[in-house]
Amino acid sequence: MTTKSRRRGRALEPVLLRAAPSPVPPALRRAYRDTAYHVTLRGGAARHVAAFVLRVGRAAPEVALAFPRRRCWALLTAWNPQSARRALNDNRRAQSRLRAALRQGGWRFFTGENRADPIFDPGTGAGRRVWPPEASLFVPGLPLAAAVALARRFRQKAILADCRSCRTARAMFLAGAWNFAPVI
Repeated sequence: MTTKSRRRGRALEPVLLRAAPSPVPPALRRAYRDTAYHVTLRGGAARHVAAFVLRVGRAAPEVALAFPRRRCWALLTAWNPQSARRALNDNRRAQSRLRAALRQGGWRFFTGENRADPIFDPGTGAGRRVWPPEASLFVPGLPLAAAVALARRFRQKAILADCRSCRTARAMFLAGAWNFAPVI
């Protein structure tokens, strides 16, 4: 809550402003935070392979090292639109269309996989994933507006991106009216 002054006659009276509730359910924010976003970089003819893991709100210096001239990046997927599970073949077809859209736009991309952290049963110590892994595409240099347009086109609720430092992964949630705001 913040305060702001309002003029009433000659005196200033404080007015309390309440922050608008976030349209993103806490469970969805937690799900994005509790996911490891794996990216594999392959060099010419697959001779050079590097990999790194992105996490929401955590530093990702590997991105800045791998792409020193790129200010922005985005991690996109076409899997499970609107966070609703789809059949494997439907997801693969959608991801293929996303790849085609990126190629058509002239964007270079690298493959990735989004893996939800396992939830451990304290009784048995066994872990299980509550959401299956999803294929993703890491696109260095992709402006945020283009990433959001693609996410809208493929009916995604969020993307992982950074256009400020190229060092910290941020979850960008797309609200019902398709406005977006960074949420860490």
